[in-house]
Amino acid sequence: MAAGAIGAGRLLDGGEEARAELLPWEGPRQAGIVTPRTSYGMVAAFDVVTDDLEELFQDLTARIAEISQGHPDRMDPLSNAALPPSDTGELGFEDRDDGRLTITIALGASLFDDRFGLEAQRPETLSRMPSFPGDNLDARRCHGDILVLAQSDHAMITHHAVRDIMRRTKGRLEGRWAQTCFQRFAEDNPSTRRREGVADARGLLGFPDGSQNIGVDRHELIFAGAEAQPWARGGSYLAVRLIRLKLERWDRLSRTAQEDSIGRKKVSGAPLEGSREEEVPKLDSRTPVDAHIRMANPRRPGDERHRFLRRPFVYANGFDEYGLLDSGSVFLAFCRDLERQFGTTKRRTHGQDLDEYMVAFGGGYFFCPPGVEGDGDYLARRLVERA
Repeated sequence: MAAGAIGAGRLLDGGEEARAELLPWEGPRQAGIVTPRTSYGMVAAFDVVTDDLEELFQDLTARIAEISQGHPDRMDPLSNAALPPSDTGELGFEDRDDGRLTITIALGASLFDDRFGLEAQRPETLSRMPSFPGDNLDARRCHGDILVLAQSDHAMITHHAVRDIMRRTKGRLEGRWAQTCFQRFAEDNPSTRRREGVADARGLLGFPDGSQNIGVDRHELIFAGAEAQPWARGGSYLAVRLIRLKLERWDRLSRTAQEDSIGRKKVSGAPLEGSREEEVPKLDSRTPVDAHIRMANPRRPGDERHRFLRRPFVYANGFDEYGLLDSGSVFLAFCRDLERQFGTTKRRTHGQDLDEYMVAFGGGYFFCPPGVEGDGDYLARRLVERA
């Protein structure tokens, strides 16, 4: 079923109040980039094993439209017992109005190789994510032709979304790697009422994760503009980093050592020379030269253009072979220019004290095409119809 055959009116029937826990799936930008944060996520990378990209993206768009608006799979009759059930059923078979599910589709550099004739259409700064100093990248956990980022208020809803997409694209998309993730948002400071300069939540190191993050209204730092190819304007680059944290080692540090490593006070989140998290760091002599906040953003003239939007999660994969926690960060950075923003920031943090307590093992660089607008449109249409 092509996206144009669905129609936004059918999807949004029932009134705004009745569908309050659903987020719009269509518009000039994909959902899941600047939409409100949710507590659960799943990042899944796939390789394309079909030569019909138009049909693939039409079907992906159609399923995103259905699932994100709370509809079970209706492409086969549930009453036909001779067929597998059309929906897997773990969420039930009725329309839902909860979960705030978003599904964001992103394209990897490998999609622009010579298989599909898209080489000339590759976004300018999209490349394979390099191995930065200190990384220990596992090839089985890196890159991919297409990335699916599902986010919602419930782990089951998030998992169901990726499972459903896999069922509908079997024989066309082949799973490469995936990572489930989560976050905790304090009840008295929900992410939808985020104060400027204050992080949405804390990371596994115990510090606020995302203090001084840019606002979701900073479109000039998040979305591609006139410098991009016409099909890509309004899209966003995405850097995904799977980062293992050496928690047992970190937990043996004194609070002073931890605070010096980050450059913030652990309880309040304030800069070392300040009293409140939202204060802009002065980076005076009280902030060590190898503190994370000093090296990530020295706040020199011109550094503002290197900032990007962070939507981090954490992950927990049980124990490793040594009986240590395999836990860490799923770092997600949306930006207008991968090299100027994320790449510049990542390179200048090399040598920070925090490097002793973390190692990146996977992820990749991707590009999120613009959203879907109007009947007949579908994700990446202006790209694949040129092929």
